[in-house]
Amino acid sequence: MTAKKIGFIDYFLDEWHANHYPRWIRDAGGGRWEVALAWAELDAPPGRGTGAAGGRTTGRWCADHGIERAASIGDLVARCDAIIVLSPDHPQHHERLAGEALRSGKPVYVDKTFAPNAAAASRMFELAAKCGTPLFSSSALRFARELEPWQARRDRAADNRAAFVCGGGAFDNYAVHSFEMLTVLMGAGARRLQAVGDGELFAYAVDYGGGRQGTVVQTAPAPFQAACAAANGQTAFFAECTDYFPRLIREMLRFFESGEAPVAPAETIGTMALLDAARLARKRPGDWVEL
Repeated sequence: MTAKKIGFIDYFLDEWHANHYPRWIRDAGGGRWEVALAWAELDAPPGRGTGAAGGRTTGRWCADHGIERAASIGDLVARCDAIIVLSPDHPQHHERLAGEALRSGKPVYVDKTFAPNAAAASRMFELAAKCGTPLFSSSALRFARELEPWQARRDRAADNRAAFVCGGGAFDNYAVHSFEMLTVLMGAGARRLQAVGDGELFAYAVDYGGGRQGTVVQTAPAPFQAACAAANGQTAFFAECTDYFPRLIREMLRFFESGEAPVAPAETIGTMALLDAARLARKRPGDWVEL
């Protein structure tokens, strides 16, 4: 059996996701899929990546992983069956890096954080739809084993009256995980957001209307946790979130096979809108920011 080819497009390749995804894809794919080509705009800068001098060049990364270096994005898109746009810490480049892939008609997964704002997220989905390109993006935390009942049945989110999510790490890189988990538990359609806090410790109240509200606490390194309460009085609490990267990879490969995204565009765009509002609310603690 000849494996289908996945191509990596990245800002620079020597980063945590690019360093782990090839093996995870190989293990999960059972020989059906492999990362075959990669392209990056620049070499890993000093102080990043795993190279002894700070970061591996694109050529060194490709040699180390046994992956062919594509001559260009166009070369990669033409020769691959599916494309992964990485650059997880630099989403401001996603729309530009993904442009050719989104016009290709081939399945495209864009890593977290999908876009720098909701406007860019909408443009990317609009381009993909216009060109008949299946497109999917998500934080890995959406697929935590503990959230499976809400991920598998999205109608359950509408039953929740309240949800709480706690997550750790710097806002720019990690807040997407917390807000994606909130979207899993509460659905899209948030109306306004308020922030209180300082530095890297903020709590966000998210008003969905009709008495439905979510709370996100984003702080220094802390385990991801969640709780929710349904209208019928049932509650759930998750002291930890587990198995999310293996489950993300499996969902990614199913998407490449079927072309059917496991996440609705409205939820991804809505999560980006929550991040937009949270950035603004951090500058105006105590004020409500409309979405």
